[in-house]
Amino acid sequence: MKIFFDMDGVLVDFAGGAADAIQRALQTGDTSRRQFRSLIDYEGPDRVEPVTSEFLETMTTIKDSKGERTQWMKRVSNAMFSIVGSGGHRYWSTLPSLPGYRQMIMFAQELVGVENVWVCTAPIKDKDGGCESGKRAWIAKNTSIPDNQVYVTENKPGVLQDFPEEKCILIDDRIKYCSAWSDRGGIAIRHSPPETMETVQNTIDQLELLVNFQ
Repeated sequence: MKIFFDMDGVLVDFAGGAADAIQRALQTGDTSRRQFRSLIDYEGPDRVEPVTSEFLETMTTIKDSKGERTQWMKRVSNAMFSIVGSGGHRYWSTLPSLPGYRQMIMFAQELVGVENVWVCTAPIKDKDGGCESGKRAWIAKNTSIPDNQVYVTENKPGVLQDFPEEKCILIDDRIKYCSAWSDRGGIAIRHSPPETMETVQNTIDQLELLVNFQ
């Protein structure tokens, strides 16, 4: 049995880092990017400030479930991807961690062994590959998971073909990735936002049940 941890929203505070960057742009009146100008100039009734990590998580959940996002949400999303898409290695390698991430990794390693705990994370497209190199640097610095047990791929379910004889569990915060993983025969645990110690304990409890009863 193998356990795969997503990064953003499970180990790393992607939403928090992006929200801070967007809020700084709004507060300083940063007009260096058209996506920032689109936010600053918007005066619609659906405008919500401050832009928080919880707002970004709600926005992403609506998008993944194919719900209708407001015009403000769409503009915030464009601004967010302009930031993370050009952030480079330094941005991705220095994102803050989420509470309880070490406990989850250590618990998983105790359950199935260090060699069976992996990372499976999707990259943001960027010009210089800084997202992937930054993610790998973050894992190297903040966890005991070796680099050869890290997948950085846009096709998460495709990872399952490398382990045809294994039961593979993915821990991910996004519904679309959990669904796609399950559809390909894997087992998924949704690490539901907001990312609190209660969320961590719930994920640990589910993981223990799955491993012990397989």
